[in-house]
Amino acid sequence: MPRYRFNIHSPGNHLSDGEGLVLLDDATAVERARQIVREMVAIDLREDGVVCLAQTIEIVGDGGKPLASMPFGDIIQIIHDDMDAPPRRR
Repeated sequence: MPRYRFNIHSPGNHLSDGEGLVLLDDATAVERARQIVREMVAIDLREDGVVCLAQTIEIVGDGGKPLASMPFGDIIQIIHDDMDAPPRRR
């Protein structure tokens, strides 16, 4: 199975994933990238109350081939109006 790396690009900063994860396929890697971003955003909100939506996560496949780059703002959803909010899960 292929190994995927998940690099984070922020304004003025770059975090490289040195280990990566062995995953089934590209679709699984994209879903895992979404989970990573959600986890990072949750930590940032809990610790600092601040999230930089200008960050991106880059998925790199075996051999260093970039597969996708997704802005954090495309992965998380910010709701500004209760009318737009989905029902809350509890």
